[in-house]
Amino acid sequence: FVKMYEKLWRETFGVDGDLGEVPSDAGGLVIPKQPERTIVAIRIIGSGEEIEVNDTFVCKVMQGTRLNPIVLDSVHAEDVSRGEGGAVYEFKVHAAVQGNFSVHIKKPKNCCKQIKYCDFWDNTAFMPEIVDSVVSYEKDQLDIKKKIRKKIAPGMRLEVEFLNEKTHQV
Repeated sequence: FVKMYEKLWRETFGVDGDLGEVPSDAGGLVIPKQPERTIVAIRIIGSGEEIEVNDTFVCKVMQGTRLNPIVLDSVHAEDVSRGEGGAVYEFKVHAAVQGNFSVHIKKPKNCCKQIKYCDFWDNTAFMPEIVDSVVSYEKDQLDIKKKIRKKIAPGMRLEVEFLNEKTHQV
C-alpha cells in the first residue's frame, strides 16, 4: 500500500518534500475516482523448475482491506503451457474489482494446510499501465515468503488480464 499512498500524495495532492510534515487535518483533499475493472485471468509466467505449479494451486481474488477482505473468486490453475520463458500457469477468474483488491496464490502443504506462493495488493486508481488488457507484476512487486522466493526464477512475473472496458472483450 505504501506505493499507492506515495502516488496519491505526490501526484494527486501535489505534495513535495517530507510527507510527515503534512498536517493530518489538511482540507480539500479528494481521493481520485477508483474505476471498476473486471479481472478475467491471472497467469504465473516463468516460475522456474524448482516449484511446479499444478492444478492444486488456488488463486483468490479479494477486495477490501487486509483485515476484512471479501473473496470475489477462488479458482484452481487450469491451463498449463510451455513457452520460451518456461511454463505458464493460468487461473481463469471473473472478478469485478474497484478500489483496493488483492490476488493470493497458495499451494497445498497437506490435507489441511496451504502455503502462500505469492500475493499482492493494489488499487484500481493506482495500478500500473494496462497494456493490451494486461498488467504485469514482476517478482520484486509481489509478496513472497523468503523460503519460496529463493526457489522462484528471477524473471518470474504475475500477469493480471482485464476485460477491455471499451469492447467488453479480452
